[in-house]
Amino acid sequence: MLNFTDVTEFILLGLTSRREWQVLFFIIFLVVYIITMVGNIGMMVLIKATQTWPILRQCLISRM
Repeated sequence: MLNFTDVTEFILLGLTSRREWQVLFFIIFLVVYIITMVGNIGMMVLIKATQTWPILRQCLISRM
C-alpha cells in the first residue's frame, strides 16, 4: 500500500485568538527563523572560505 499524501503547507490552528498574542508569536517565530537562516548561511560561507585549507574544512565538517 503506497502513501500518496501531498502536504504543501503547515498551519497552526487554535494557538490563540487574541490579536496581541498572535503578533507576539509571529515575532518569536520570525526571530527563530532568521537566526536559523543566518546560522545556515554562516556555515555555508565558512565552508566556502576554507576551501583553500582542506584540512581545516575536513575538521570543520567532521565536527558537525
